[in-house]
Amino acid sequence: MKRITRFCPAVIIIAMLTFTMSLLSCQKELSSNNNDAALPKDAAKADNSSGSSRISGAPLKVASVLVFEFTEDANKQMPVGNATLLFDRRGHTPILAPDGHQITLGEYNTASGWAHVKCITSGTHTVFHMTGLIPNGVYTIWVLTFKSPGFPSPGPNKFLNLIGNGALGAPDGSENAFVATEDGTASLSVTMPAERLSLFGSVGNCLGSEFEAHLVAAYHSDGLTHGGSPGNPSTWVVQFGFPFHGTELLN
Repeated sequence: MKRITRFCPAVIIIAMLTFTMSLLSCQKELSSNNNDAALPKDAAKADNSSGSSRISGAPLKVASVLVFEFTEDANKQMPVGNATLLFDRRGHTPILAPDGHQITLGEYNTASGWAHVKCITSGTHTVFHMTGLIPNGVYTIWVLTFKSPGFPSPGPNKFLNLIGNGALGAPDGSENAFVATEDGTASLSVTMPAERLSLFGSVGNCLGSEFEAHLVAAYHSDGLTHGGSPGNPSTWVVQFGFPFHGTELLN
């Protein structure tokens, strides 16, 4: 896949921060139907239940949270109704599927899944199982880490505690990409050792040492990955993520 580097890294960081704000403030589960059901303004959908669970001796199981903060309708408003065509909020560019048609809200909000996270000798092993994705869509997974007391921080700077942001796995982005199948399913398995993150910050050998961590999935409307950065902000949207606290992984 072609790598594009003509963009401002600061814009990428701001975009990821915007996602984080929406992820934590939009964990209310939605209900929708096939008749253009209206979505509330704090729209975000959890896969059956939000949050995470841990079975003794098993990986931490974290449910996906669907994010709408990056999308808007033709009038630059919060999209409402399953038939509504989606645009990227940062450049008002159409969000396109691989076959060239413009994605609707109904197509967008079907994504769901689980991340199974476990610390092993070689690093943090994460396995993703996802359904309802954009068929044949190109996705990448990114890591955001926060120091105590996590997100949002008190005061005017909600992102004061963000300490790391970068590609899951290898910093060059060679391990964090996947392509959904024709029926919109995908799985990904990545082990992340202690390393410097591709955008800023670093992680230890276990994400359980982080106060808070988010694994977020970006859908690439241009059908391309861009190495250690998600690329030009007008070509990708964060569709869903998996937030958890380090103590959940260690307990």
